[in-house]
Amino acid sequence: MIIAGPSVPQASRSSTPVTLIDITATILAATGVDHADLPGADLREIIATPPAHRYALSEYHAIASRDGVFMLADAEHKYVHYVNEPDQLFNFIKDPTEVNNLATDPGSAAILQRFKTALRERLEPNAINNRARADQAACIEAAGGEAHLRAQGFFEDSPAPGHTATFHSF
Repeated sequence: MIIAGPSVPQASRSSTPVTLIDITATILAATGVDHADLPGADLREIIATPPAHRYALSEYHAIASRDGVFMLADAEHKYVHYVNEPDQLFNFIKDPTEVNNLATDPGSAAILQRFKTALRERLEPNAINNRARADQAACIEAAGGEAHLRAQGFFEDSPAPGHTATFHSF
């Protein structure tokens, strides 16, 4: 992520992981709004301090996923937890293309356990997955049900302003 502006050190780099949620904290802090009760950190503070151990968290519950996917990353490793599928662990310093899954490597067992523990300290994947699926089912029902939505078809991309979506059949 690249940031610039007042009170941001020029030509500085940090290896501390950040996420988009940090943008909210940064904007609120820059405008003087208290954000202590919200997640995220002020990017200006992150860039101005020595790298710290921090996890970046992401989750996915949308198109083409049967169940939730949760990701934690630190400055060296990325852990991916799939509900109902095997975990993945990558060292993206040594393996930036994430080809070598270390989750089954006995030499990486301690790292894998550290990430599993850190994820569960933050959330319960199965409970969140169940809640997301229930929310999705409620949205489908509110929109007329699955049969109605399938009959509508789908469009591949959101149309540009002033254009109409072209729907395709399933």
